[in-house]
Amino acid sequence: MNKYQAVVAGAGPAGIATVATLLDFAKKPFQLVWVDPEFNAGRLSSYSEVPSNTKVNLFIQFVTTSPTLNAIAEERKSLVDLQKLPGDKGCPLHYVSRLCRDLSDGLRKHPQIKDQQGTIKSVTRRGGGWVVCFAESQTIAEAEAVYLCTGSVPRKYPSSAQELPLLTALKPSDLCQSIPAESAVVVVGNSHSAILVLKNLYELEKRPVKVIHYARHPLKYAQFMEGWILYDNTGLKGVAADWAKEILDKETVDWPGYSRVSDDASFLDELRQANETMKSVYTVGAIGFVRDAIPEIVVKGPLDNVRHNRATGQLQGEREDLPGLFGFGIAFPELWTDPYGNQENHVGLWKFMKYIRRVIPEHLSAITSQRT
Repeated sequence: MNKYQAVVAGAGPAGIATVATLLDFAKKPFQLVWVDPEFNAGRLSSYSEVPSNTKVNLFIQFVTTSPTLNAIAEERKSLVDLQKLPGDKGCPLHYVSRLCRDLSDGLRKHPQIKDQQGTIKSVTRRGGGWVVCFAESQTIAEAEAVYLCTGSVPRKYPSSAQELPLLTALKPSDLCQSIPAESAVVVVGNSHSAILVLKNLYELEKRPVKVIHYARHPLKYAQFMEGWILYDNTGLKGVAADWAKEILDKETVDWPGYSRVSDDASFLDELRQANETMKSVYTVGAIGFVRDAIPEIVVKGPLDNVRHNRATGQLQGEREDLPGLFGFGIAFPELWTDPYGNQENHVGLWKFMKYIRRVIPEHLSAITSQRT
């Protein structure tokens, strides 16, 4: 059985940040296995036409803060193209996904990394480390630490209407071919994604006859304070905020067929009328994400429930700690408390990188202590 210091699952932004940070901070000799089905920037690659709510400067900082990533990216066209954009504005996410693919390609050539295309079937506690079983090859490896950066998928809204997938609704080139004439579209949520879906519907050459926007709370905008952002993760920013203020946040919305409802009774009434009068009704939910399935974790038998310490990244069973097993990224985000006491999941490339670089040195120190 081959032995490694770490195994990292996932090659999205959090996986890239984890691998780079381990290389930046770990003392040699340090060898790791990096596992992903595609090595194609994770689910970020699915959002190529989506405008970011993060400023370009923070995407650049994601790279330049890591010596390992900076060395890979400094001569790549993807970084050069990003640096040409206004640093204080967002950008279409295809710039960022292309950069992440370049970073992934460069990391896979690093002499301390063994890349493996596929997924992890199980992670089993043995002695002071973990035995990792890879699903496709049925091979195993032993590691002192395992990092799960396995991602999340959009949460589906339960509805009797036909689903319009969020990824389709966020991609104007697909959306324009997905909605037939005489149709109604229900958009559920008030998130960044929900507002971008509404913007895409509004800008269609042939709009749906009816658009029902179901959101229980008023629109909320990020507020730039001195040195921090109020509602940084839950408030609207960038293109979504600008469009919402211009079009939606009015006493009377100038959009024939658009209606906004905030209570269940009104929503059900609007939906009933749409079903009675429209040829087809589609529902798109923009109500957050759910964690992708993670590998089976075995400690004296499979664990049914795995919890996440959102301050350290440590994964835990119901009754026991799981030393050396960690989670990062949108599936396992940091819990951030702002100066007013509001708590939010801290999600985004630069936020992942800051969090990971803060806690991984502590992980490495604990692993070193365990060895001795």
